Amino acid sequence: MRYYVKLFWERTALAEELLDFFLEHNVQPELDFSSPHLMAMSASEHAVMAALWRERGLACAVHLPFIMPDAMGRVSFKPREALEDMLKAVQATKAYGPRHFVGHPYLFAQGALRGNTLEELLELWTRAAEACAPANLYLENTLEQDPRPLADLAARLPKNCGVCFDVGHWHALAGGRRKRNLELWLDELMPLIGHLHLHDNYGGYDEHLAPGEGLIDWDYFAALLSARGLKPGVTFETSFALRDLRATRNYVVRHPKFRKTLGLE
Repeated sequence: MRYYVKLFWERTALAEELLDFFLEHNVQPELDFSSPHLMAMSASEHAVMAALWRERGLACAVHLPFIMPDAMGRVSFKPREALEDMLKAVQATKAYGPRHFVGHPYLFAQGALRGNTLEELLELWTRAAEACAPANLYLENTLEQDPRPLADLAARLPKNCGVCFDVGHWHALAGGRRKRNLELWLDELMPLIGHLHLHDNYGGYDEHLAPGEGLIDWDYFAALLSARGLKPGVTFETSFALRDLRATRNYVVRHPKFRKTLGLE
């Protein structure tokens, strides 16, 4: 079965048993380049690490640095500095030959990032998309309460851009557990969805549990994807210990319909 699992480098030592698990089960890493440890590595260190994954037959993907909200939920960035950080991360990943990139635009219901203009946002992600090419860049929902601004932004970006729909973020951060509006999100984003981030929670906060350990209805989610003919790429964003990798793997193995619908066979 082929899918990705997000790997937080500062949290997870590159232990032989972890690599063996990835290889044995054909699990590919989505490397989190918001990690200060990864960003501080030299080009030669990245080349050695990339060769290690490549020798084990594992493709890589990359999660770009975050533009984080502050404690009050406000988000703003200095366009030149944000772009420099983004381009530095993209350059550092070249040794890995990423199959795709994921970024967090942190859009809000009003259609723009708080503290910045939509034009600044478009400039940032257009330049990032150009740097990521020929690989695709998928923009991920995070705190958005409405899918339309994300769809509008992605539609205005270069052709190698799309959307990474994070069902855990929808369930907890967008009030999906309460609103029960998963169909609305999928329908608004459907033409642009190229990748999925999958993790579970109880609807209160972003817990990043393995599927089946929270309250997301995964059979319903799979049925909605099937009805729309959607079969995007998949990254599991569970909590990244070996126990969580096993729990995710066990869920996929024990749910053949889910596995088939998502193209994980």
